[in-house]
Amino acid sequence: KGSRLTAVTARGGRIRAAGWTAEVLTRLHQEVPDFSRSLRIVSSVSGGSVGSMYFVGAFAGPDGPPPETLEDIRQLAVRSSLNSVAWGFSYPDLWRTFWPFVPESAPDRARTLELAWARDWPGRAQTLAQWRDDATTGRRPAVAFNATVVETGRRLVFGSFDMKPVARTRRMRTDTFDRIYPGRDISVVTAARLSATFTYVTPVARARPEDPTPLQVAEGGYQGDQGVGTLVDWLDTALGGAAPVDENGAACAGRLRVAVVLIGSLEADSPGRNRSWAFQMGAPMVTLLNIRSAGPKARNDMGLELLAGVRGRVGGICFTYANDDSPLSWHLSEAQKQKIRDAWKDQAEPRQLLDDFLHGRRDAPPTCPR
Repeated sequence: KGSRLTAVTARGGRIRAAGWTAEVLTRLHQEVPDFSRSLRIVSSVSGGSVGSMYFVGAFAGPDGPPPETLEDIRQLAVRSSLNSVAWGFSYPDLWRTFWPFVPESAPDRARTLELAWARDWPGRAQTLAQWRDDATTGRRPAVAFNATVVETGRRLVFGSFDMKPVARTRRMRTDTFDRIYPGRDISVVTAARLSATFTYVTPVARARPEDPTPLQVAEGGYQGDQGVGTLVDWLDTALGGAAPVDENGAACAGRLRVAVVLIGSLEADSPGRNRSWAFQMGAPMVTLLNIRSAGPKARNDMGLELLAGVRGRVGGICFTYANDDSPLSWHLSEAQKQKIRDAWKDQAEPRQLLDDFLHGRRDAPPTCPR
């Protein structure tokens, strides 16, 4: 029935997204045999990058994280780090505003956020170069922490794989850290934080002033809040740009199929209503803000649909979190943490779809409504 692989995209949304991403990935590892062994790449944004960092960081080989680490992954992903951000903002960052002699080596709120994520995490010293070596040897899946270049608005990927030019155009659709800064390495925690550089909560990051390419980096949600764009580029390379052939030159498009696990939250459509004339003053700004989320989602859908149509081998399975009252910050109450845990009970249908696909009970990759 051919090879069957999985890929994952994880949506942003600060600590809520981190918790939901960790919940879905660890539960799939527990309940769907061969899920982790079939997993090839995790492309994530913002809080989704934090949850996927803890999960991928726990891999001890191709079979995935050991069973005793799964609860720790879930706990780390929902652990509050808001106090660390507040301390960094109130002390070193605020002092920098009024007192220019604060040394650059003093931690800012971004650095204190990283330290909070790394505290008591066994993988805190790991780097992207180490993860690249592990992905090459099959010890762990590849990762793509998606960010945005401030100066150009282009997607910037901190990845543990080689991004190649698109076969048809020979052009790069995505900027990558290793291409812009060849020979450099970066901590995995820092890469996840750069993907989650939420406006004003953490400052836009910049390269060292002496660097020949002093780009500034913001979170990946500006480009797309799901990480699908990078995954489409990766799949386009993995699937060869055209149907592969066997040793006799015969097409064998049916041999490799990919199920894309899309982890995100379910957003209700805002109902329309009659507005007064005063609404005209703010309508252009409201439209721009709504396009910021609707535009990337449309591109995500189009990319996956084109791959599914051209290749006939790609389908998406959605794991959505509908309890959308959690804060878009870095703190959850115990009740909000419990809602994330309880939301897994509503995922029986997509979990079964993935199980059926991986074990040959379903021939084509499924596609869920988005």
